[in-house]
Amino acid sequence: MDFYMKKDIRKCGRFCIMFFFTGFLLFFIAQSGVFGYRWAFQLAGISSFTAGIYLTVRYLLKDYLVSVTGRTEYDLDLVVTEIQKNRKFAVCRIRVADISNVKIVGRGEKRRETAPKYTFDYRSEFLPDKYILIRAEDSGENILLKISYNKELYDFLIKIREKQI
Repeated sequence: MDFYMKKDIRKCGRFCIMFFFTGFLLFFIAQSGVFGYRWAFQLAGISSFTAGIYLTVRYLLKDYLVSVTGRTEYDLDLVVTEIQKNRKFAVCRIRVADISNVKIVGRGEKRRETAPKYTFDYRSEFLPDKYILIRAEDSGENILLKISYNKELYDFLIKIREKQI
């Protein structure tokens, strides 16, 4: 069963435009030589451009597909696939039986849990209002997955977890 992660690119797009415009403005100020510390304006401009490029590559050009696959109802895998244009990469695969906790976390909500050894962020939205937090154990290591909110995926994972417990 496949679950496509919907994303709203307006918020991230605004931030990207803001960072690119700020970088251009800072380079223009540095080239005019009106203010001293020309190197500081150039450094701030490069940092702003870098932040814009990072947001563009990380949030605008990537999509994620979450699949639950398996042969039987008790032998299921959760597979996260990263999609970039026409290329697809499987970036995460964990057994559903290894998932210990699934919950929804809202923005600004504090988590009072033990820190996992590995945290993987597969959220396709920039600053989402809520997302799915999956805690699992693989090869004796605690893993935390952050996935964009999808009501069908959350309900499906809860239903599968209840059957396996």
